Amino acid sequence: MNIAPSACDLTRRDLMDMDALLMQELGKFIQCSHHALYFPTTHAPRQPELLPRERRLLLPLYRQGSLLGVLMLHGVKVRDARILLPQLPAIADLCLELLARVKATRVDAVTGLATENVLYGSMEDEAARVREIFADPSRGDGQSSPLHRLCMGLVLLHFSNGREIVGRMGFRFADELMRRAAEALQEELPSDVVAARVGRFGMALLLPSVSGRSACQKMAEAALARMAGAAMPAP
Repeated sequence: MNIAPSACDLTRRDLMDMDALLMQELGKFIQCSHHALYFPTTHAPRQPELLPRERRLLLPLYRQGSLLGVLMLHGVKVRDARILLPQLPAIADLCLELLARVKATRVDAVTGLATENVLYGSMEDEAARVREIFADPSRGDGQSSPLHRLCMGLVLLHFSNGREIVGRMGFRFADELMRRAAEALQEELPSDVVAARVGRFGMALLLPSVSGRSACQKMAEAALARMAGAAMPAP
């Protein structure tokens, strides 16, 4: 099965989420003291620009002809950066290709949602965070943590007639229906919520900090209302 463009293409959010990996790979070619990622709407550089007096380097990040963002490297070695300048666009392409391949292993090819492994990893991270708070309640500001920081919520959404849809309309129709439902599911989701595909006909939402079951119920009802609009007429 081919990976759909919506699933494999990098976005600005991907750059922010994989910022550490991007700098790890770029650091194999050029060193800097610190960096910043920004997203200009006008006057974006087409090629890398070296500002020797400020020891800064502007590195535009293009993917498939579109500008994703600009990486500003501070504290670069001017001599090394000047020598590397002609090769930096190709180096940036290699780094972005790596990020795209990493993303492809984390994203479901049909829906564009996170995979089950990503969901399980996020649940393990949240459980570890809660255990750390219990082990040392005074961490941070020295005050007791609010209840919502000691909880996480999981919403499961399942197509109960999934097998019937495949049997009557075929896999292509079912995949397109799942893709549309996933797009509707992700609309208006808070940025810290993980949306994942689970099993053949299921989706899940992981809420990292919730005050109780009512918050999960509210999010589930809102998600189902959006997904209902993604229905497709039978061929």
